[in-house]
Formats: sequence, C-alpha cells, structure tokens
Amino acid sequence: MKRLMPAGTDDVLTVFAERAASIAVRHQDVHEIRAGLLAVVISQEIADDPRESIAALSLLYRAAEMIGGDPNSEFVAASNAVGGEVGGLLDFLRRSQEDRSIEAMGYEEGDDQGGFCFVSNW
Repeated sequence: MKRLMPAGTDDVLTVFAERAASIAVRHQDVHEIRAGLLAVVISQEIADDPRESIAALSLLYRAAEMIGGDPNSEFVAASNAVGGEVGGLLDFLRRSQEDRSIEAMGYEEGDDQGGFCFVSNW
C-alpha cells in the first residue's frame, strides 16, 4: 500500500486524525473519532516510523471520553474493522492511563475561534 501513496501521506493522515478528535468534541460525534482512528491505522501502515501517529491516538481516546463514549470499544471496533491488530490500536489500549494521556503526548485541552480544540504544547 505504501508505494501507492504520495510521500507525506502518513503525515496528512495523522493531522487529519488530530483534527478529527477536536471536531468530535465540538460536534459530540463519534463518527469523527472513527474516521480519525481509521486514518491513524492507514498512517501507521504506510509510515516509515509508525510511532509518529501515536499522539493522535491519545487525542482520539480523550475525545471519546469527553463525548461520553467508550474509547476502548471504539479502538477495538476500529481494529476489528481492519482485520485485527493492525495499526497498534490495541497496543495503545495496553498502555497505562498516564502513558496514553494527552499530557504525556504534549497536548492540552483548549479553544480557538471555532470552539474546543486540542492544543500542542511543544
């Protein structure tokens, strides 16, 4: 799949996933979380270093919590949708609560002109 994608596609997909997390909270919409999770899976499959998108997983996890969803169920459903342990979704769930927090990944909750957003603090 990687050779079919233009260079930098993994970065675009990761940014999409980060943005989807903020939009999910703004709109209280689990569909944005699901789209973000699938973007991360694809990004991790085509990236030279799949660790680059792990921070986006923390945002999607937190977004699911904020809208009252079950992040574990969403991650498992996304993993199942792509055939299992693809993309490290289940590995992310095995992390300690502290290690999967947005703070550990260099983010915090904030606002911009459009409303809620996750803000990078690095």
